[in-house]
Amino acid sequence: MSRVAKGYLQHIASDGDRWDSLSYQYYGDATAYEQIITANRHLPITAMLTAGQIVFIPIINKPKAKGADTIPPWLRDDSSEVSDD
Repeated sequence: MSRVAKGYLQHIASDGDRWDSLSYQYYGDATAYEQIITANRHLPITAMLTAGQIVFIPIINKPKAKGADTIPPWLRDDSSEVSDD
């Protein structure tokens, strides 16, 4: 769930939310989490966010990246990898 507030979306963290997963959810790029962390200096930097925490997501004007290097490893299609057979 998110609400808009002065250049930010407010995301209420759920169980399992991580900085990189929020970055991928909102920006399409799992590596763009630094700007989310910077906007949330009031939150501790931990591997997992605590359910119920309010996380500010900066609104940016950036097209969603579609390169393989920005897709989280668990979502990559590894079937196209070349084998050494």
